Amino acid sequence: MKRGAIHPRSALVFWLLVISTVGVFLVAHFAPAIAADTLTKLKTTKYALLASYNEPPHDWFDPTDGKWKGIDNDIVEYILRKLGVEKWDFIVADWSALIPGLQAGRWDLMSVGMSITDKRKQEIAFSEPIYQYGDAIIVRKGNPKNIKGKADWVGKKMGGILGATNLDEIKAVAGAEAVPYKQHGDMFADVKAGRIDGALADETTTGYAFVVNPEPDLEVLQVWAGKAPRPSGIGFRKEDVSLKAAFDAELAKMKADGTLLAILKKYGLSEVNLIK
Repeated sequence: MKRGAIHPRSALVFWLLVISTVGVFLVAHFAPAIAADTLTKLKTTKYALLASYNEPPHDWFDPTDGKWKGIDNDIVEYILRKLGVEKWDFIVADWSALIPGLQAGRWDLMSVGMSITDKRKQEIAFSEPIYQYGDAIIVRKGNPKNIKGKADWVGKKMGGILGATNLDEIKAVAGAEAVPYKQHGDMFADVKAGRIDGALADETTTGYAFVVNPEPDLEVLQVWAGKAPRPSGIGFRKEDVSLKAAFDAELAKMKADGTLLAILKKYGLSEVNLIK
């Protein structure tokens, strides 16, 4: 071998060192971006991918104007803007897929809230409770049968939706007659006509139904004896501690300045649904 020539083995070692050094540099340079939490990613890219259940009045796509809307959607979009996010897209998912998809990182967060339960808190973290809702009692204007709570269902015909828990709730009251319905519209019509004395229905569904189709001959009782409201919140991956904290901080401002109440009223809810 000539003097000054590089031995093949030495050349191999040299290039391995070069590749190794470059690799370390790349990892050190890009690792923070890869490992960055969701809040950092949202602020850096100004983009979010949201999961939607696509069902009114909480979160749905309205084909009449091409916009996403709903109680929860409006709240999430408002907070995203406050966090500096400028664009977002939606993936529609079945209800049962929302939490597994969030855990797997298929989306950044959900644009629909969930009732905060101990079981769900084992799987994901929740924002501070945003609002609360349960079932509402629907009666004729002026409440002629004086229905103020469960005790007043005795001897009354009370309507409920097939497959919903409110029908079971009526059946659990001895002496109350549970009348099943497939559609809310048919049930409300029978209350108005006096064929049943009252009805029990999801508060958010009823509130928005009356926004879309006002029923001046009917009255919605949001406060009644025996009502069990459930707190609702937005779910996060447990590791997204900073995103949850930022979301909660903006939510507190919405509660303080009336923005949250304005959104609730837009969809037929009221001060009753606020969580103090």
